Amino acid sequence: MKSKDLFYLILCLSLLLLSPTLHGQHFSIKGGLSAANVTGDMIDLQWGGSYPTRHQTTFHLEASVIFPLSSAFSIQTGIKYNGKGHRHHSQGINIFPYFGYVSEVSSQIFYADLPLAIKFTIPKVGCETYVFVGGYVGIGLHGKRVTTNTFIDRSSEMVERNIQFGDDGDYQRLDYGGHFGVGLHFGSLIFEVSYSLGIPDLSIASDPSSNNPEENMNRNRLLSVSLGYRLMNIGSKTE
Repeated sequence: MKSKDLFYLILCLSLLLLSPTLHGQHFSIKGGLSAANVTGDMIDLQWGGSYPTRHQTTFHLEASVIFPLSSAFSIQTGIKYNGKGHRHHSQGINIFPYFGYVSEVSSQIFYADLPLAIKFTIPKVGCETYVFVGGYVGIGLHGKRVTTNTFIDRSSEMVERNIQFGDDGDYQRLDYGGHFGVGLHFGSLIFEVSYSLGIPDLSIASDPSSNNPEENMNRNRLLSVSLGYRLMNIGSKTE
């Protein structure tokens, strides 16, 4: 399936699930900050070698809907505009010392994710507490890579470009994996912490000299903190 076809499929499924005319369930909106990273080291295609990655601060926005199955269990899904990415350092040294420099690379990639999870509500103790576990599928929409080069004479330059997807680009477009978390309801307010583990290797580059290919597999990892607002039950009858 082509990436554009997958994006339209995710969009159509999300609109269907979120439609109040088809489902009379709980609807909520959420947003927050995330600490994004990838597993493995990042390979430097220009100078060779691999470098450890660090987390990148990003954000997310989500519209979700909950379908109750019983008093304790429900299904939670929706559509999420989700920022992911990473940071890493690399170093290039030219034959002339003046051209030696260190680079700090920051990559931020935004996805359209379709999460699906089973939610278990713990009996109330002051507020509604719940845990959830499930999976997601997402497609890369856009992103930027910002490279800050610091030269040996302490001068610096910043280079910014758009991220390209596909075999001839920077990353694979398709992402999918598992996610889990815990949340609290304070009336209509929602506080939620979740963690996502991507499965596919997103990187295009590979290191033929590595004895352990797992060291250079870049899978998304995302720790998110969300605040949200639960609207009144869609489709519920008012007295």
